[in-house]
Amino acid sequence: MSSTYHEEYAEGLLDHARKELLAISAATEINVHEVPGAFEIPLVVQAIARAGNVDAIIAFGLIMEGQTAHATLISTAVTDGLMRIALMTGIPVVHEVLVVINEEQARARCIDDQLNRGTEAARVAMRMAQVMDEFSTEAGR
Repeated sequence: MSSTYHEEYAEGLLDHARKELLAISAATEINVHEVPGAFEIPLVVQAIARAGNVDAIIAFGLIMEGQTAHATLISTAVTDGLMRIALMTGIPVVHEVLVVINEEQARARCIDDQLNRGTEAARVAMRMAQVMDEFSTEAGR
């Protein structure tokens, strides 16, 4: 799941996540759904989660702070929406809709290798899928 707003940065996150997921497990099936901006992410994450055929969902996007409260309003709505979806469906939703102050922070977290949040998100998604699978396995005993 990726926003196409600030596309260069969203693609950087997605590329790093894809590489890490496949490094962890070459058999990982990766489906990407794109939306225009961060505000639209929870609606599509909800549709994916309701379909129920995924082990985890990673939501990628970038919000650049400006001189108004818009970034705060959007980021709060996205965060609340993603958490509600995870709790309602029991499917892990990894929140990587980043809020940054400037292009330098965006580049460091989305494109560069050292702090890349896409790599981190992939690791979290895989681990959370394992944790949730453990609960399912225990419940089936």
